[in-house]
Amino acid sequence: MVSMRFIQRIATPNYTVYYALPDDRKGGVAIFTHPHCTVLQSFIDPRYRFVWLILKIEDEEFGVLDLYAPNDTTARMMLWQELRLQLPFRRWIFFGDFHSVEQPADSSGNSQLLKGSEADKFYRLNSWFIFVDTRNATDGLLGPAHTRYQHTATGIKWSILDWIYISLAGYWVLRIAAPAHQADFPYSDHFPVLVNFQFSETFDVLHGGFHTYFKADPFLLRDSSVQLHLQQLWQSLQQSSAWSLPAYLSSLEQQRQFLKHVHRDRTQHLTHLQQLEAELQRLHDQLDLSEEYSDRIRELQLHISKLHAWEHHRYYLYSRARHLREGQGYTRYSHRLFRKSRGCRHLEEQPAPRKIQEVVQLLPSNKAPEPASSPQ
Repeated sequence: MVSMRFIQRIATPNYTVYYALPDDRKGGVAIFTHPHCTVLQSFIDPRYRFVWLILKIEDEEFGVLDLYAPNDTTARMMLWQELRLQLPFRRWIFFGDFHSVEQPADSSGNSQLLKGSEADKFYRLNSWFIFVDTRNATDGLLGPAHTRYQHTATGIKWSILDWIYISLAGYWVLRIAAPAHQADFPYSDHFPVLVNFQFSETFDVLHGGFHTYFKADPFLLRDSSVQLHLQQLWQSLQQSSAWSLPAYLSSLEQQRQFLKHVHRDRTQHLTHLQQLEAELQRLHDQLDLSEEYSDRIRELQLHISKLHAWEHHRYYLYSRARHLREGQGYTRYSHRLFRKSRGCRHLEEQPAPRKIQEVVQLLPSNKAPEPASSPQ
């Protein structure tokens, strides 16, 4: 539980705090900005689930988001999707509830992170949203990717923490532990903040200062050896099986070819639809059709309208994906459309409307319906 008194106690005059505290005091998130950070934009969720800022440091602009999310995987997935639709297109550093789900508290009141099949299920959920799985990436000093230093009254020790994600062109390329679930921290497990993070233009080298809070004291990691170990962690990520960017780009090319084929066929499909509509209208106007055939024509006209919507939808997807062919940047739409594990397969998996030939076979013939046989 986070209190306003606690925020005031640890927020020194040199830092600016952006926070979201729900009325029931369950959860709460906050971001402390370093004096060298220029805040270009800020947003606090009205339901107090997250806070995000657009920061500028030495001509570098990036976004920082702190999230308090429910443990239910479905609810968390819906929240992630909401963020995808809302967040401006920037380089983002995410921390908070992005890669850990707790089990319900046991009889002693302690909560544990998911393990076994439940943990695997959640990692698959992360991969659906293009969160890179770096569980096997290990650094010599920093340890596995899910651990980092924790500063407590008894000194520095390892602790299981939450995550920070760093993205490049909409693809999460690295995560670093954010000091969260702290064993000796009675106030909140979502408080400590990373605000002064710098990176090179090519993302090959990570460097800069980490400003984090443990209890009431800032623990600033400035040691050059820490920066070196972060670089080594980055290299181990690139060499691990979790590094799937080439495969991701290959899938994008396949999706581009698929949409190109859709665009090539669109004109012919729409021409067939127009011819079919004209034929239906001619039959309706010129023939004295029975009620059964009139109902059939109305059904076909409705089906044709669905075919029109289908073709226009596919063309819209193609037009929104032209930036891939023309070498332009990503858009928020393409970020959602071309996710790593799904891509455009939802178009191929979706049952397509009937083909034109199948619809034509349903048309009534020009022969008048045979009169019903009189009862004997």
